[in-house]
Amino acid sequence: FIAAVADKYTEDADHRMAIVTFGSSASTLQGWTYVDEAGKTTLQGGISGLPDSPSGATNVSAGMGIAESLMGSDYRYTGSNTTRQKVVIVFTDGVPTTGTDFDTTVATTAIASAKNLKDRGATVYSVGIFNGVNPSQLNGEKWNYTIHNDIPCTGEEGTYWGGSWLSEIIGSNDFEGIDIAAGNRFLNYLSSNFDNSSEIGLEKGSYNPGDHWGGDGTGYKITKNFARTSSEYYLTADNSNSLNDIFQTISDNIQTANIDLGSKTVVKDTVSKYFNLPANTSDIKIYTAAAKSDGTFENRVPANGVTATIKDGAVSVTGFDYNANFVSTDDKGNGDYGKKLIIQFNVTPKSGFIGGNDVPTNDWQNSGVYDKNGALVEKFADEATTPTVNVPIKMPAFTVNNKTIYEGNSTPVSGLYTMPDTTGWQYDYVDVAVIGIAGESVSPQFCTDYELSLTYKPKTTGENSAGNANPTSGYPAFKTATVHVLKLTVTATVNDVAKYYGESYTLGTGANGQIEVTWADKNNQHSDIPEAEGTAPYTKDNLQLVYSSDGFDGTVPKHDFDVTVKVMKGTTEIKDAVITTTCDVTGSNCAASETDKKYTVHVKTCQLTIEKSGGAAGDPYVFTVKKDGAAYTEVTVVGNGSATIHELPVGTYTIEEDTGWSWRYSPTYSSAVDLSASANTGTITCTNTKTKDYWLNGFSEVVTNIFGVRGGAN
Repeated sequence: FIAAVADKYTEDADHRMAIVTFGSSASTLQGWTYVDEAGKTTLQGGISGLPDSPSGATNVSAGMGIAESLMGSDYRYTGSNTTRQKVVIVFTDGVPTTGTDFDTTVATTAIASAKNLKDRGATVYSVGIFNGVNPSQLNGEKWNYTIHNDIPCTGEEGTYWGGSWLSEIIGSNDFEGIDIAAGNRFLNYLSSNFDNSSEIGLEKGSYNPGDHWGGDGTGYKITKNFARTSSEYYLTADNSNSLNDIFQTISDNIQTANIDLGSKTVVKDTVSKYFNLPANTSDIKIYTAAAKSDGTFENRVPANGVTATIKDGAVSVTGFDYNANFVSTDDKGNGDYGKKLIIQFNVTPKSGFIGGNDVPTNDWQNSGVYDKNGALVEKFADEATTPTVNVPIKMPAFTVNNKTIYEGNSTPVSGLYTMPDTTGWQYDYVDVAVIGIAGESVSPQFCTDYELSLTYKPKTTGENSAGNANPTSGYPAFKTATVHVLKLTVTATVNDVAKYYGESYTLGTGANGQIEVTWADKNNQHSDIPEAEGTAPYTKDNLQLVYSSDGFDGTVPKHDFDVTVKVMKGTTEIKDAVITTTCDVTGSNCAASETDKKYTVHVKTCQLTIEKSGGAAGDPYVFTVKKDGAAYTEVTVVGNGSATIHELPVGTYTIEEDTGWSWRYSPTYSSAVDLSASANTGTITCTNTKTKDYWLNGFSEVVTNIFGVRGGAN
């Protein structure tokens, strides 16, 4: 093979070759070498120095990794033949390993490297050198059981081939054959027979009756299949002569342009997902232009017999005979033979595509020349050389969201707007951001408007693409989001209270104190306010009324007094609470409603009447009035009259006549009187019975006058 390539070496066709060996690991036996006479000697010397018997594992992935580097970062070609073919030839025993068994991880890693090579335009040949090689085989025939019925393997995803542990023990199953099928699948997927294969698509394990799969085992489960694109690139050899034939065939394919491109050849231009194809084939213009001797072309003319179709996102053109019209030179090197084919149509950005710079117009992986059998002959471009355009950015709708918070709370900035879903292909070439508010949240004290701008910025400058580059600055679309702030209003109501002199009293009792808490937007211009986020910082259940009155000791005094009212949250007073006092106490002269944060305890008193009978007309009689058994005051009743004592506190009252002045009589009293809020008046009678018949009572008018004055002063 080295010699065959060297025979065709010229300065224009400056072939190069590198050699990689692999076993348990891999290494570069010979780096890139021009295959001229000197290079041929160097390369053949490297081959001659290989050991007669290789040893170790078969780590194909390590070898493919080096091949990928040689065709990539280590390519370093500086000649003029930039469109040279790139070919990788792998020959192996078909069982990728790091030890002794088929290793699906090694296989997948090798296939992934091969796909990277194929995606970059390289052709990958695989050469199988082992018993059982079969380029048409992608899977085994069945799962072989010793006791149960065998299960056929259809090759579909989720099917299996292999054998049971029992069959291994008694030797009824050819386990080498199981790996042979895996090896043929591997070398097919490794080669350019499968352009899109990215993994081996197999999982090792055991399959038991009842559809149970798992664990280490003796077979394979198919987890993923790929579509075959060719049958020419997995080759087999079982001896040195057939291997020589293979290398000769590869050499001929590389060196000879032996491709039939007649009128059934298809030019397929697949448009990228960002653009629409023409609606009708009439919008596709097809021309030819004849080559001129100076290397240029005549004016274009409409092509005859060439037709276009639109299908599956691509424009396909057939009817141009490339064999008859390829551009070549005459014996003098003049370009005066053949025609070029010109296909022209317009594409438009798809609906919903935002735009951006350096947008590829074509799907480079599926655009190219295909032969009459549908096999890809050559792609038009790779990812780096695909035509690109700058598409003006179209801004979609940007919505803002008003929010409502309680005073003291916050709301996230991200909730003030609704971002479009930027995860789709429509946003591949722009960066989207929202500007206008610093930080992740806002916590305004009052209702506040925030200006927000949604910006779309191209990811690249677009300097090397067709069309005017979009500016790199943002595209502001300012909108206003309002954050409504619910302010707190605390109101409380209390009533004046009527109590009786001398009662025990707990402040606040009877005042019917009530608290109301409202949270409201105080801006009169605002309407359609959204529901508030979260919960209110507090409600009336978190507040309480606290009462106080200077000097009050728990017993109602004789005079009215005020009680101060505070609204408290724990130990903190709500100073701006509005506390309204109403008064409906009969006989009071209070205003109907006040907001001085006080209510009044209106003090009422009791009265007691002492009636006297059995005495002498005009004689004064002295009584000691007792409250709760203790002397409280004195009162004088003249003759068989009565006296009323006012402004008494509540309590139990009795009387006792001073017999020092009424020694001629024996008094009899009615029952004690309980004076209270519910019974605030009472009467006690004293009936005197004469026991001594003397003319003098022993009580003078002077005394009568004194007690009369005293009684009036009570």
